[in-house]
Amino acid sequence: MGIFSRKKEAYERIKEDDEGNPLSFDSPKLLWRDYGGFFICGLLNNFAYGVMLTASTKLACGHPPSVILLAAILPGFIATTIAPFFAHLIPYSIRVIFATVLAIVGFALPAISTTLENGFPLTILGVCLASVSSSFGEITFLAYSASYHKRSVSAYSSGTGAAGIAATGSFMLLFFVFKLTLRQTLYVMCPFPILMCISFFFVLSTPLPINKTLPIKKNAKEGEDDPLINSSHYDQSLIPKESLTLKDQLWLIVRLLPYTTPLFLVYFMEYYINNTLAPMLLFPDQSISNLRDQYFIYNIYSLLYQVGVFISRSSVELVPIRNLWIPAIAQTLNCLFLLFVVLYHFLHNQWVWLVFGIILFEGLMGGAIYVNTFTRISQDFVGKEKEFCLSATSMSYGLSITLSAASGMITNDPLCTRQPDSWIKDKQPSSCIPGPPKCD
Repeated sequence: MGIFSRKKEAYERIKEDDEGNPLSFDSPKLLWRDYGGFFICGLLNNFAYGVMLTASTKLACGHPPSVILLAAILPGFIATTIAPFFAHLIPYSIRVIFATVLAIVGFALPAISTTLENGFPLTILGVCLASVSSSFGEITFLAYSASYHKRSVSAYSSGTGAAGIAATGSFMLLFFVFKLTLRQTLYVMCPFPILMCISFFFVLSTPLPINKTLPIKKNAKEGEDDPLINSSHYDQSLIPKESLTLKDQLWLIVRLLPYTTPLFLVYFMEYYINNTLAPMLLFPDQSISNLRDQYFIYNIYSLLYQVGVFISRSSVELVPIRNLWIPAIAQTLNCLFLLFVVLYHFLHNQWVWLVFGIILFEGLMGGAIYVNTFTRISQDFVGKEKEFCLSATSMSYGLSITLSAASGMITNDPLCTRQPDSWIKDKQPSSCIPGPPKCD
């Protein structure tokens, strides 16, 4: 079915469920198709970003992994900061194509850079493009979901969680199992973002226009809930403006602080763990197979983290968290504990499984704050306000990850000097992870 012939589907969804969500009573399959479409879009939108983080120790080529993290988040943070104020002027189809092209180029440039003598700047450029692709795509799909059933946000969130597992798993499979070089691995992954375009254009149905999603009055009579027949049964005071002024948008950002502050704290802590502390959580006892390979153990951490993220981002309907400060406090405690481990080395060898469990729990908290924050926003706001808030919330964790990367760059060398010399083959603090850097 073509994208133009599906126009009728949008107006079949003019009716709503008990919570005012657009719903097609004739075709429940339409809802599941939309859920599947958003899941695929979330998976592919975050795939390139996930690969860059997973491969950060390889892409860094002897530099602190926080350099790659900063390149992977700062451009995206800038995009999420300014895009919500003008992105609504660009058709969604153009925005998705733009994000897809950037992701493909983002894979290609680091691959090409491995053939150059001084290719690290090209690697950074590729990571930056992947960052913009992921961030711009995220605010696009989150805003786009405002015209669909509220569970579309959960489906998209689940897809972003699966993206981490897919990115980490595929990288480990190609690099460690099939023994491909970094260049070959990135080239293999170049076509993947095209599937995001396919899902957007051929899987998702045409959305219901925002101004058709009207909140029903609780005293509306049964059988009279069609706005095309009688709009008097809708609370006109709850109908949002068709467009938001800059003043409206700035005020909405202030109203979002109870949602975005815990989100900020969780993301700052978890990215400091992943990109500054985790590379130093080493277990050099030779009796533990493979754990002396710094790239292997770092990718095990990444995989466990992504599994936790996927589980929690997919379980909001089963385990909703209304108090967003719960994951924020838990993540702070995680970070403080692992910081003390790095500083004082009181966990060795046999305690590696405890660290694995903490990294998994870290992922659970990170995924929980993400999906519960966006789910609550989708429930607490309507219309154009909901569309703007879903996209603007990305600014919060974008800022937190940027500051986390900057903090990692500042604290990397001091933390490296606290590591035992016997753990470090390359004594340069900027190459704290043992072993000579390999960039091919």
